[in-house]
Amino acid sequence: MPMNILLLDDQGESTLLYKRVLDRAGHEAIAVQHVDVALGKLDRVDLVLIDLMILPAPAVMQREADIVQAGYRNAGQAEMASGQVFGLYLWARRSSLKVPYGYVSSHPEKWLRNLKVDDDTEFAGMSEAERKQLVLDRNALRKVSALPGHCQRLVDIWRTRQWLQ
Repeated sequence: MPMNILLLDDQGESTLLYKRVLDRAGHEAIAVQHVDVALGKLDRVDLVLIDLMILPAPAVMQREADIVQAGYRNAGQAEMASGQVFGLYLWARRSSLKVPYGYVSSHPEKWLRNLKVDDDTEFAGMSEAERKQLVLDRNALRKVSALPGHCQRLVDIWRTRQWLQ
């Protein structure tokens, strides 16, 4: 079934390639480089793919930014801007927004496990196989032509886990 897919990455080159592949597969992909622009498009999409290594989030996401930065400190890692801030923002509002999301990154190790918003852990209960789909290693996506199938698997995981309920 065709989906409207939002691609958020501050490095536009990779999103343009993904956009072409998804468009050719019958989906409509919207590529954006800024979180504040992505916020304005959430009501028109069925799925969001977020790059983990993106520019700092807007002030409206300060709570989520603080959670991510504390997670980096607790893990003994340097603090940095992270797409996980936007992910946590979506996670906290998932029952009202009804938009599943996942991450695509050349650095999936920068995704922090067990981050909580209001005592609600992101991707609670996921298996390791599901984590590899929810936090996709861009380098593991051997053929970009596999991206449409990956998007469907993301949506299927969200449905199976009933995370939008």
